[in-house]
Amino acid sequence: MAKSGASAYLARLKKVAPAIKRRVNVALETGAAEYAGMMRRLAPQQEGDLIESIVYYARIDAEGLVWIVAAGDDKVYYARYVEFGHGNAAARPFFYPSVRALRRRVKARVVRAWRLGIKESAA
Repeated sequence: MAKSGASAYLARLKKVAPAIKRRVNVALETGAAEYAGMMRRLAPQQEGDLIESIVYYARIDAEGLVWIVAAGDDKVYYARYVEFGHGNAAARPFFYPSVRALRRRVKARVVRAWRLGIKESAA
């Protein structure tokens, strides 16, 4: 007995999903590492603790695996003041310039991983 069009599509989609997830996750991890590296290079060099506080990590939430890039921690509470300025201190942005500079490259990498995952599972 042949499957209906919708159920056949859903069956194929379930087969495709693991390959896509695996490839996209690698692409996102690479992107997160790239963001963090550029942020460390752009952060003011005299702020050694700030540079060390720039990290990326994975977290699982309701939507699956999410990669997070963060600057600052309990010790380095002033990361936002360096980024945006405060009082008489001028802003020395490092976070958002990195995001803007790498956004296209990371997005292209994820789209490429998505397409390769589809091709891999279709073969």
